[in-house]
Amino acid sequence: MSKIGIIESYIESCAEEHTMASAKKLVNDILGVFSNDIDGLTSNLDMYDYSHMSGTTTVDYIGDVSLLKRKLEFYKASLIETEKKNDPLWEFKQMFEQDLKNLRSAKLDINNSETPEISKQQLYKEITAKYHYIIPNLGSGLYQYYVEQEFYDEVSDDSLRHNLEQIYHKLTSFKTVGFPGVIKEASTPSHQVVISNNNNANASATVTISISNTIELINQLPSDVLSDKEKEELEEKLSAIEVAKTSGNKEKLMGKVGNVLKYIADKSIEVGIAALPYLGEISEFIKSM
Repeated sequence: MSKIGIIESYIESCAEEHTMASAKKLVNDILGVFSNDIDGLTSNLDMYDYSHMSGTTTVDYIGDVSLLKRKLEFYKASLIETEKKNDPLWEFKQMFEQDLKNLRSAKLDINNSETPEISKQQLYKEITAKYHYIIPNLGSGLYQYYVEQEFYDEVSDDSLRHNLEQIYHKLTSFKTVGFPGVIKEASTPSHQVVISNNNNANASATVTISISNTIELINQLPSDVLSDKEKEELEEKLSAIEVAKTSGNKEKLMGKVGNVLKYIADKSIEVGIAALPYLGEISEFIKSM
């Protein structure tokens, strides 16, 4: 488990209901694990208050748990910020971990009791769209995958379960070997992530306006400008650009950009303001291919 994962587990423990005895144990556990990592961890804790030195008063360990929870949350946030600065793949890895988690849940839910099959089909569609050009041979061994068209047709029942299982293992292996092909552009001040692919080795432009920032701007638009359904549709079209960008296929990438331009053509100016800067950078990327 990662350091952040350990912190999260303790934060969850702090959020649980506690007796004074269980709170005391948790406080001591947290101090034992993090006292050398977090400056001021013991400050303002009731257990260190001078009023308890005589041993005749009761320590409020439950209150200390609440205080330590806030300190752990702050420490977690600072670690995340540090990781974001130091690891240009941080956002990609977070997305990847969430996709792995969703796949794991879907494949284990054999009876569709927690995740309906239609949701699993949507997950399958999203995962294959995201990683087809990043993970080699992603479609190999999958039902209803057409190699020549590079098309993943809809599957259901046992075929869907098989495909989700296969994709889960392929993503796990891809993570284990260190995300080959996903590299940082060391000379880029903003630490952008680029996808290395033999087909687009000559494409040297780096997109400095990230898709995540663009999608964030889109999600901030009020519903009277763009409905939730329209936001989802636009996000899918933008994500398709990111996937096409890794393929090295200039015509395909231009087609995906064209789809977005057509989609936003009849929308309000606010939508254009949110999406066009990213599309402009993609256009520069296309010119360099």
